[in-house]
Amino acid sequence: MDSTTEKVMDYCNNYFAVLCERVTGASVDSKAVKASFEGKYAPGMVLRIHGAFTLSYGDFGEGAMYTVEGYDARMHTLTLDKPLHTKAPNLFIAYCEPPAKFTELCAKIAEYGEKNAAREGLQSESIDGYSWSAANGGNGWKSVFAGELRQYRNPRPTRLYYARECEPWL
Repeated sequence: MDSTTEKVMDYCNNYFAVLCERVTGASVDSKAVKASFEGKYAPGMVLRIHGAFTLSYGDFGEGAMYTVEGYDARMHTLTLDKPLHTKAPNLFIAYCEPPAKFTELCAKIAEYGEKNAAREGLQSESIDGYSWSAANGGNGWKSVFAGELRQYRNPRPTRLYYARECEPWL
């Protein structure tokens, strides 16, 4: 998953989670997780993983996005594209499946970011009058694409609100 898509998902608090599972007794080593998984994982799947020291939702960490590099069901081992940010034995794993329209929108946002990288943070300028103003935080893409992003945005009452309509992975 590219960084722009993850950034837009974070902004929208929407990771398009369709399946989820709670895993207890996980052993995390570098980019591998050993546990008794219920889900059937395949290379290329996009996951959002939260770590916790208890099983209460209030203790879940922020979570991060990962892409599955491999899954060995016999060894109960899930291999990820980057090191897991937690060593917690209890994990909440959500399988994320963004729709094609959202992925296309993220590609447009990435293209916009590349074209406007030199002007990031600059809103207006006047050479003769020596006046200029700066955009708020250099987040121009949020206002430029606000109308298109609105349909994907979720409120943030809890860290796991995005997973409220997930089906348990069985």
